[in-house]
Formats: sequence, structure tokens, C-alpha cells
Amino acid sequence: MASYPVNDPDVLCCLNKVVSGNSRMGDACCGADKYNVHEHSCCLGRIHGGALTTGFTCCGPETIELAKEGCCGNRTRYTTLDQQCCGGNVVQGPMIEFACCGMMSYEIASEEMCCGTVVVMGGPGFMCCGNSAFHPSIHSCCNGMVLPGPNRPCMKYSINTPRKGQSNARPFPAMNPGMQIPGQRRRQPPRPRGPVQSPIAGK
Repeated sequence: MASYPVNDPDVLCCLNKVVSGNSRMGDACCGADKYNVHEHSCCLGRIHGGALTTGFTCCGPETIELAKEGCCGNRTRYTTLDQQCCGGNVVQGPMIEFACCGMMSYEIASEEMCCGTVVVMGGPGFMCCGNSAFHPSIHSCCNGMVLPGPNRPCMKYSINTPRKGQSNARPFPAMNPGMQIPGQRRRQPPRPRGPVQSPIAGK
């Protein structure tokens, strides 16, 4: 094994390999190789063009340009012009027009709304009840369930459990999240904007 003076600024030891380099001028090790931090980046042991000091950063083993790209889950690059990262997945829709809802995105200016982690159809005056949307003028929300009629008090017992001493208790019927709510302006929801596969492409 080669040896070198510890305080020699013109020599680097990269993975037990002595290489020539000037640390005062920005030379550093990337794995067993030398690179200059002012000209290149070292991402997971791989050297790439674009220095971290000039608007680039690592995204997994690659570099991305921060002015145009983002890194999702520290592994997948995406273009910020028409995509964003929701729940660790790349989805369609820029942040200026779309918002995240769990692992999906929805258009802010539309009648879509995010309830929990689900994109549902709503409209003016609609509110979330669990994973469903309801209008408080015609329905009530109790423990995440939509009930018919406004201002309904929540039952003090489970919807599926009779009161103590009564085997045939009949609480207010709950509406399933997929049922249409009377008075709600409905339209077919758009195809869910699910995760977009954007594998890292080499530069």
C-alpha cells in the first residue's frame, strides 16, 4: 500500500488509493476517484457534471438542476413545469395549479376536493366528512359518516351496535362514500392522477 505525507495538500487518499489532487483548490474524493467540487458533483459514488454550488443537487445517483427539476423520494427526478411529488410519487400537475392529496393530485380551481387522502367531487359550500364530501344544508357528518338531514346530532353509540338493552335500535342510516348526495352537482370524476413512473435517466 502506498504512503503519503498526511499534511500534503497535493495528495488525496481515495479508498486506500493515493491520487494527486489539491484539496485547497476543491479537489475531493468520490469513491476511489478524484473530482473538483467547483465543477462536478459526487452522488452515491458517481461523478456528474454540475456542481452543488452552481444550482445542482443529487437525486439518488444522478444530479438535477434545481431551477427546472425536483427530486421525489430522493430517487426519482421530475420536471417542476408540469409535475410534482405527492406522497413520494411523481404525479402530473404543477404546484401552481394542482395540489397533493395523498399520492394523487387534483386541480385547485375545479370542483374536486381532497377529503382525507381521497380526491372527491364537491362544489361551493361542500365540506369533508371522512373520505366523502357533503353539503351541511342537507346532510350532517357524524364520526366520518354522512347522515341525511342537516344538524343531526351524533349518536352516542356505534352505528352498527344496538343501544344497551335494545336489540333493534335503528340509528340514522349512513350514506356510503360512493353514494350520490341529493342536491350535489355531480359529474364523472376524472381519471385518477396516480403515480407516474419516472425512472432516473442518465445524463
